[in-house]
Amino acid sequence: TLLICQDAIGTKLTKADIAGLYPYKFEMCTTEKIEKVIKEKSTDYYYFQPTITLNKSMWVVDPSNGEILYFNYKMGGLHIKKDNIEDMVKIMKGKK
Repeated sequence: TLLICQDAIGTKLTKADIAGLYPYKFEMCTTEKIEKVIKEKSTDYYYFQPTITLNKSMWVVDPSNGEILYFNYKMGGLHIKKDNIEDMVKIMKGKK
């Protein structure tokens, strides 16, 4: 299950948008839940971690071992968009 923190992706992308693009199980959650699965080194979840400054960096991380399953960097842009999720799905196929 991919954990996605609503606070981290902003308001431009909804749960319904993600469900229409991401064909695997995911859960919208709080930062605290992500912190908990990292602390517990859970094998039941991956988590999506965007970092947005003047550019965007996006990761999917396995909290059980810190393995980065997906990374993407985009010049410019302050929001996670549908095409970012589509790119992630293409790369994640076969990893989940």
